[in-house]
Amino acid sequence: MKRVTIIFALLVVPFVLFAGGQGEGSGEQSRETPEEEITLDVWSWRGEDVEEYKRIFDVFEEANPGITVDFRTIKNTEYNTVLATALEGDQGPDVMQLRAYGGLQRYIDFLMPLDDVVPELENFPNSSIASASGRKDGKIYGVPFANQALGIYYNKRIFEENGVAPPSTWSEFIDLLDTLKSNGVTPLANGGQAAWMLEIMFGTIAPNFYGGNDFYEAVVAGETTFTDERFINALERMYNLRDYMPNGFMGMDFATMQANFFTEQAAMYIGGSFEAAFFQQQNPDLDIGVFPAPRPEGTNTNYIGVWADGSYGVNRSTPHEEAALKLIQFMASKEFGDMFTNMLAQISPIPGVEADPSKVPVLSKFISFLDEYETTPYIMLVGFRWDQPTGSVVLQNALQGMMQGDMSPQEVAETVHTELASWYEPFQN
Repeated sequence: MKRVTIIFALLVVPFVLFAGGQGEGSGEQSRETPEEEITLDVWSWRGEDVEEYKRIFDVFEEANPGITVDFRTIKNTEYNTVLATALEGDQGPDVMQLRAYGGLQRYIDFLMPLDDVVPELENFPNSSIASASGRKDGKIYGVPFANQALGIYYNKRIFEENGVAPPSTWSEFIDLLDTLKSNGVTPLANGGQAAWMLEIMFGTIAPNFYGGNDFYEAVVAGETTFTDERFINALERMYNLRDYMPNGFMGMDFATMQANFFTEQAAMYIGGSFEAAFFQQQNPDLDIGVFPAPRPEGTNTNYIGVWADGSYGVNRSTPHEEAALKLIQFMASKEFGDMFTNMLAQISPIPGVEADPSKVPVLSKFISFLDEYETTPYIMLVGFRWDQPTGSVVLQNALQGMMQGDMSPQEVAETVHTELASWYEPFQN
């Protein structure tokens, strides 16, 4: 029977060092024979998904007698350090969840290239493959497991009671915010203590104002910088939303802003598809809608910020290579993708996977956005997390300064450019 283990941060490093030397993760063990009972050690930072993964791996185990999956979760904020420590000690799991883009690069020397051993990867979208590939060698080191999309959640009951509807343009959005506020309703649930959620908020509304893919491609190429007026204009739009956020929003953490929405203390929540299942679980009676970030007047394009959220890779030193590859090939299959999407309410990048609206109605709406609207990369994660300080860290800190009134949008733009120019060569020319 499968084992599911949750490793807490303060205990995890000693446990890893011990288990790596004694269990299946040690590179010093002999390779398995067909007669062996094999346990594959799989690590993840997704503690909230334990039960669903157990059911998914039950399917794999039934099809592969003699192989057991031990799915272990590590606190998400400690995961990168714990994984790096284990791998650098020639230990760690057989199969592991990996961060995307720049977050993948530190582990490449410890990972097995998958280009020639997982043929299913040939059918994955190029944007997903890019998130799981080495920046220098272009080899694929992970099977992408999820894509994320951004939008604005809304409470259908509150909208109906106040006689308002989802807006299409920014001016309609501001009118909607003003109407709700004048009726004594808090329009937006979002807070500012969790800096990464300010980046999510910016990544939702900003592409419509800086120009989506045109600006993204230009700034990545160094043909413009973050001091571009289009980027400053996007910052100004976000700055103007402060009046519609809860009182004391800068002291509000991630859990509190989410609770503001699912307990119906606020009408809307600017966030991502990764939160769809959580909201439904917390309040099954909540009637949730989602709409794309409103576009400027006089334009016809709504941009949806998207990114690949991570992948699963194989430890180059695993003593169970054959079994690990069977598992990773299963993780690239449509069978896995269907379960992943409909059990975990996440958008699978595996071709042909569909969401069941009766099981994941809110997620289904996000998925429909990918066909209805123009998608654009979540700019700092995809384009500027390749060195230190990352674009995300710089932008998040500057957004906190702006939203609490200590920095202007112009100062935010200048700070982002200056910090990234310290390592991003196209900005140095």
